[in-house]
Amino acid sequence: MEHKVVTDYTNVAVDNENIKVYVRARPPEEGSDLSGDLFTLPPEKPQRKVVIRDVSNRSYGEHAFLFDRVFWTDDEQEAVYNDVAVKLINHCMDGYNSCCFAYGQTGSGKTYSMFGEAGEQRGIIPRSVEHIFSTLEDRSRTKEVAVLVSFCEMYCDMIRDLGKAYLDKSSRPDSASRQKTSDWFHRGKVTAASFNTKADPYLRQNLEIHEDADGNVFVKDLSVIPVTTPEEVVTIMQMGFRLRATHETKMNRVSSRSHTVFTITIVQKDKKTGETVTGMLNLVDLAGSERLHKSESEGQRLREALAINSSLSALGKVIMALDPALPSSFVPYRDSKLT
Repeated sequence: MEHKVVTDYTNVAVDNENIKVYVRARPPEEGSDLSGDLFTLPPEKPQRKVVIRDVSNRSYGEHAFLFDRVFWTDDEQEAVYNDVAVKLINHCMDGYNSCCFAYGQTGSGKTYSMFGEAGEQRGIIPRSVEHIFSTLEDRSRTKEVAVLVSFCEMYCDMIRDLGKAYLDKSSRPDSASRQKTSDWFHRGKVTAASFNTKADPYLRQNLEIHEDADGNVFVKDLSVIPVTTPEEVVTIMQMGFRLRATHETKMNRVSSRSHTVFTITIVQKDKKTGETVTGMLNLVDLAGSERLHKSESEGQRLREALAINSSLSALGKVIMALDPALPSSFVPYRDSKLT
């Protein structure tokens, strides 16, 4: 008996310039085999459709999905970056806010796609930093430019400052800012502020989310760090990444137990007209969803899993509420700190 398509999700709106959805398949674990019977991809390039089936359960049938692009196991990091992130960076350079987040089950390769490894295995974030500084170098003849970064994680519904690791160990502590992110929208230029090195220990941090009079959402007391080179940004990322909450579960040997948000703010001021343009790029590596009966989480790992799944559920509700076809215009942004 042949499989039949029992669910078809390909009849959806396409070519939306504001929202793009990509899917990436990770290679199978060492020693395991990815059966060709599980998936069907169309021959045309770039691939946008994938059909999945459960070969051990004929009644499961087939399920077809349509995306803006399907990246398969042999697609390189550079291809993912070029298709996913380059347009977002260009929008940010033009003064718009952009966001890219990796979403998926624990162990599916989200952190590898966003951060990557050394050399050609670099992920979206380090490649974005290189692109930004290269572009700003070309524009520096006609514009005054500034780049600021912040790095935070949301662990068990607590927001913690990963950028603080760089500020604490930096040889120039007086040159970094801890102002709220909305300050840069008001001023459009870089100023320095003192940094209190006697702050509470990192693990006890629980920063608060606020909204200013102009509707800009920011994390109070989150470090906002002026940077001048790609190498400096990579150092901030690496030092903060070491603080990120990870732990082994039955589903993932190194499971991220927190969501991370790496924010790059770009300020450009025209030298002739004085016009200032500010754009913000949020690069989010979400903690992976997990099925508790598979991860066998208990104790603190269970509390982490419940917090992760709850925040991801809130994110899903927000995404669904943004569907213009729905009759209600209410978007539940306040259901979670993540959203």
